[in-house]
Amino acid sequence: MARLLAPEVFGQFAFVLLVQGLVASFRTIQAGEFLVCRREDWRLAYDTVFTVDLTLSWVTTFAVVLFAGPLMEAAGQPALAMPLAASILGCLLAPFATPGALFQREIDWVASSRARVAGMIVGPLVKIVLALAGAGIYCLVIGELARQAVEVALVWLAAHERPALGFDRAVFVSALRFSLPLSLNGLLVYYYWKVDDFVVGRTLGMTELGFYWLAFRIPEYMMALKGQFVPVVFATFARLDSLEDRKLAFCRLTRLTTLAFFPVALVSLIHGDVLIAVLFGDRWAPAVPAFQLLMLTGALRLSTS
Repeated sequence: MARLLAPEVFGQFAFVLLVQGLVASFRTIQAGEFLVCRREDWRLAYDTVFTVDLTLSWVTTFAVVLFAGPLMEAAGQPALAMPLAASILGCLLAPFATPGALFQREIDWVASSRARVAGMIVGPLVKIVLALAGAGIYCLVIGELARQAVEVALVWLAAHERPALGFDRAVFVSALRFSLPLSLNGLLVYYYWKVDDFVVGRTLGMTELGFYWLAFRIPEYMMALKGQFVPVVFATFARLDSLEDRKLAFCRLTRLTTLAFFPVALVSLIHGDVLIAVLFGDRWAPAVPAFQLLMLTGALRLSTS
């Protein structure tokens, strides 16, 4: 994709994702995490959080589609209103991935991995085909929607127990108490990760944001790799009653993460120019300094998170 699209297109896509991710953070009450930890009235909780997430997702989607123009104008990129309206449609699909909590709860990673792998194959294929057809930023937007649709569909079909519409006030209150700290923390983390994209896009423009965004792609893949283990860790910690066991597991995970990612960061720091040229092409050379720095800080973040 880096060889097919101009840096400016990647910058536009990064800016759309920035706004979309901020808005989409209000569409959930952390259903998956709540269901992994819930031990009583599980079926009732399953239906309740699915219904609430479904309602919030549809409300969020229609609000963004309706106000995409003013929203992007306030963000300083009015030309990106239509790509934002298209990308937010993924929120309509997200609640139907709620059965994925079953796989986490039962520590069944085969079923969930199938869905992710299928999405990782279909999404890029759609992006490449549309890029070759000259779809511009929409090849990235539609490719992401295709990836999400495939993942959600396979998770839904693989679930041996699917949620239904239902609501229980006591469960809802319990879910809110559980999710509010996570949601607030999520907003803080989102600001921490994305404020630099906003500053670069607003002050330097979409082309420079494209260089900056691509420089972060490989560190982001490292984080995605680590992210595959997060559900395993979360489900495991939910079952550890001893504080000492949690401390021991945490120390081991931190040590293994450091040993896995810091050598890669050091190689990138020394040979970053060669890596960028080989992977993405010579026109991406302006991304090298940011790539080298982000690989190092990315390894540090991964090792301390």
